Amino acid sequence: MNGPGGASTEQQAAQALARDAARTAAARRLLEAGATEDGTLRTLAGLAVQLLGTPAAEISLLTDERVIVAAVDALPGPAGTRTSLEAALCTQAAVTDAGMVVADAARDPRTLHHPAVVRGALGAYLAVPIVSDTEKVVGAFCVYGPAARSWDDGDVRTLRHLASAAAVRLEVGALDRQYGSGSRESLLNAAVEAAALGTFQWDLSTGALRWDASLLEAFGYEEKTFRGTIEAFDARVHPDDLVHVRVALDRAIATCGVYEAEFRVLRPDGTVCWLTARGRALPGVDGRAEQVVGVTTDTTALRAQEERVREVLEGMSVAYFRVDESWRFAYVNAEAERILGRPRADLLGGDLWDLFPAAVGTPFEVSYRHVAATGGTVVFDAYYPAPLDAWYEVRAVPERGGVAAFFTDVTARRRHWRTRCRPSARPRCSAGSPPSSPRSRTRCRPCGPSCRSWSPPWPTSPSPACSTRVRPPGGTACATSPRSTATPSCSRCSTPTWRCGCRR
Repeated sequence: MNGPGGASTEQQAAQALARDAARTAAARRLLEAGATEDGTLRTLAGLAVQLLGTPAAEISLLTDERVIVAAVDALPGPAGTRTSLEAALCTQAAVTDAGMVVADAARDPRTLHHPAVVRGALGAYLAVPIVSDTEKVVGAFCVYGPAARSWDDGDVRTLRHLASAAAVRLEVGALDRQYGSGSRESLLNAAVEAAALGTFQWDLSTGALRWDASLLEAFGYEEKTFRGTIEAFDARVHPDDLVHVRVALDRAIATCGVYEAEFRVLRPDGTVCWLTARGRALPGVDGRAEQVVGVTTDTTALRAQEERVREVLEGMSVAYFRVDESWRFAYVNAEAERILGRPRADLLGGDLWDLFPAAVGTPFEVSYRHVAATGGTVVFDAYYPAPLDAWYEVRAVPERGGVAAFFTDVTARRRHWRTRCRPSARPRCSAGSPPSSPRSRTRCRPCGPSCRSWSPPWPTSPSPACSTRVRPPGGTACATSPRSTATPSCSRCSTPTWRCGCRR
């Protein structure tokens, strides 16, 4: 697909990546650490194929070219394959936080002209950026197959989870290269522990449960005390979370589908940690689930941070809500409940456009979709009809792959503005000499959103031209036509009409 100036989408993405010298240097640092020989990255690529049910996966670093560092049946070739940035679809995923989700490559304008699509080798594509510890996008994690297919939110989250694990592994490799062998082992162990990543495999036929060292530590087990059974897992999961975790596991096993859960772990020392698990039940030759494999992340610190943010959001006098990438409500604060007239229980998980259908086709939808597409911020005023029947001042920003809105009800403010600024509300001029007040001879200030700084946009007696500037619903200041500087006079006595009494 061509963009401005005739450049293709791939070319625009490649140019954007190449312009960032710091990003390129960060990617090259990881590549020089021997990333193409890393067994863990190959394992992650294989895990992606299993979890997402695709025939191919690749992990690429993006320097001034695309270098595949791990792959399973990748179309460009095995690990070590190099291509130009312009030839790589994953560059498009690297220039946006949302990644790249393509359900039908032959119909998607971003991909339909790509050579792999034209020859029928690529039908569906999913890619997310790999971000370094310096917050630079250094590569992309991609999965794909020859047939069109849909991708759900769980697929995207799973791939992001694996991309985070790949980023950690790449950073560990860079540490391995940077430091001497004397301190290498302790540094690598520290890096793995800091990453708080764990892997698991549950053999459903034998009941054997295998965890890596990171997961054993997260649950407070040692190798000699871990019995390797699902009962050992259940024993450390918080009782309030155990039911929904078991339901998620049972559903994945019954459908050979995705397993996804977030839960608390009660360690023997009394501490509590939060874990997020994502995996998939894999079928055997008979089509029934044979094993469950996946990865976990310790999200305790993230949970603590989110709790602090929640406290701030709940204490705000400004309404706030956040919708995810599917336009479903993910968070609503107390003030938003009040302004929208609905409890959050009725909103959370619901589709924004279904719950507020009158927003479709209005500045609300246009602005929110603009934020989602561009990652920019939009500030606007808009009216929502009954039952709300109110004007809102909104600041929409990108957040966590979705859109967040901070808003206030400005209906009363707008009524005040209309009342004070319409011509019929102007005070009548009084007879007498023009006042000497400098303020009356100065252009009046703009009428602010709340009119708190409003001053009459006309003099209390004749004065030089005065123009009124207001903030209309769209938020753009505009000026009325200036009054004429000529003072009308009576045709009979030549006295200024505002002083003349001939016609009274």
